[in-house]
Amino acid sequence: MTAFPGFSRDLPRFLENLEANNNRDWFTRHRADYEGLLLEPARQFVTALVPVLRQLSPAIHGEPRVNGSIKRINRDVRFSKDKSPYKPALHLAFWQGGAGPKHAPSYHFYLTPKTLGFGAGLHAFLDDHLTRFRQAVCDEAKAAGLRRALAGALNGAGYDIGAPELQRVPRGFPADSAAADLLRHKGLHVRKSGPVPQEVFGADAPAFVASQFAPLVPLQDWLVAEVSD
Repeated sequence: MTAFPGFSRDLPRFLENLEANNNRDWFTRHRADYEGLLLEPARQFVTALVPVLRQLSPAIHGEPRVNGSIKRINRDVRFSKDKSPYKPALHLAFWQGGAGPKHAPSYHFYLTPKTLGFGAGLHAFLDDHLTRFRQAVCDEAKAAGLRRALAGALNGAGYDIGAPELQRVPRGFPADSAAADLLRHKGLHVRKSGPVPQEVFGADAPAFVASQFAPLVPLQDWLVAEVSD
């Protein structure tokens, strides 16, 4: 297997141009750039990164295809105020558990024209997963494990936690519960972003990205053990 050489420095420029010309005519004319600068390198990167991630999380899944680890560049505009047809970003996901890339705890890589973001967790729990999550955070020992995992990501590695979806503790739980802050979440994920680092343009990109995910392993492991299928 050929080593991944790094993403082209022309990739952010392509995404910037797509952002400025977000229409089907422009994309059709530049489809060769999409395939050569984004899609094929993304396939190579996923292939190179998965073995490195498995040193952190042995059960990680990654598939070098669109609708596998590579998120579609086409936007679903049916229920969105933003009707632009394309996402000017490269979004990759690597998941754990049997629920697949949409509903399993996942590591995320999100490259835009000017930023690179990392994240982990689940944006929205399925109904049965939400029930398990609420039961787990009301267990003192399990909640302590989650708080340690979050502290490592938030305080140790500079991640931010997604805002809770509920303003109040859900019905059936006491408002003064020790887990009140966690019970207001209907999903649980952390994320951070910053300027695009030089490492993504070289052969060290897989190791660099894995190093950004490493502090998130305890959170992923907790979600897999307590919430996921």
